[in-house]
This record gives sequence, structure tokens and C-alpha cells, in this order.
Amino acid sequence: MNTKTHTILYAAFSIVAFVVLSGVYWFSYNSIESQTIRTSEILQQIAEEQSRSAHQKSLTKLLDGVRGSQAQLSSFFVPSDRVVEFIEQIESLEKLSGAVVTLQSITAENISEAATSTVGRVDASVSVVGNWASVMKALQLAERLPYSISISGVNVSSAGIVDGASAPKAAKGTSLWRMTFQIQVLSIKQ
Repeated sequence: MNTKTHTILYAAFSIVAFVVLSGVYWFSYNSIESQTIRTSEILQQIAEEQSRSAHQKSLTKLLDGVRGSQAQLSSFFVPSDRVVEFIEQIESLEKLSGAVVTLQSITAENISEAATSTVGRVDASVSVVGNWASVMKALQLAERLPYSISISGVNVSSAGIVDGASAPKAAKGTSLWRMTFQIQVLSIKQ
């Protein structure tokens, strides 16, 4: 074989090798580019899902906090169907304080036909008679009723000296005191 033939064969082989290597390069480049695009899309989806998950966790935590607050908030109101229990709690101050406790009047807004979560008001006028310690204890117990109450119009005056018949619980000769006050509490339709 002569040099001319060798040169032509080398040139032909070089051209074929160039075309094959160019094809392999082009195929590899396109394959890597498509994998890079798919990987980028998957990473973006993962980031979005992680963001969504973090947002969901923060909303769940917020909702749990609201539920706790809602339960605590509900305890501040007298449920509209438990106004009688509230009256009984006021009347129970007599046994706990040792003073004579009288519920002079009570008015409650009628919210029984209202929509759920409607807020009304209960107003009570209370009279307490007894020795100084028992009258003050009745007021303190009223302040500690398990609702968010407002006590106003507190009036304390001397009611005289016990003569035995007027206050059988008190010792004869003890000073009697009379206290009146108003209690306001919100009620809620549940």
C-alpha cells in the first residue's frame, strides 16, 4: 500500500471516528442535560413539599394554641343552659362563708333562641348579712367564682348587734354587717 492510500484511510478513519465521537458526545450531552432538568424539577418539588410541610406544621401548632385558648376563653362565660348552676353557686356562698347570703334579684338575657356563640349577660344583686369576717369571706368567694365576673356597687353598713333571734348563727352581742353588691357575668349560647 502506498502512502496515498494510507493517508486516505487515515482521513476516512479520522472522519468516521470524528462523526462517531461527535454523536456519542451529542447523545451524552443531551442525556446529561435532560437528567439535569429532571433533577432540578425534582429538587424544586422537594423544596415546595418541605415548605408546604413546614407551613402545615406551623398551622397545626397555631390551631392547637387556638384550641387551648378557646377552651380557656369558654371558661370565662356562663353557658346559657347553666344559668341555674351559676345561681346555685351564688347561693352556696352562704354555706362556705357562714354569712346569710340572699340573692335579691337576677336577670339574664334570653339567648336560648339565638345563634351559637351569641353572648348575653347575667346580672345579680346579692345581699350578705353576718359578722365582719363572714361578710368579707362571702365577697372574696364571690370574686373567685369560676367565671370572668364583675362585682360592682359594693356597699357595707352596720346592721346592729345580734340579739339572738335576728341571727341564730351568730353569738349574742356580736356586731352584724350588711353588704350588698352586684355581680355581672357574660353568658354564651353553646
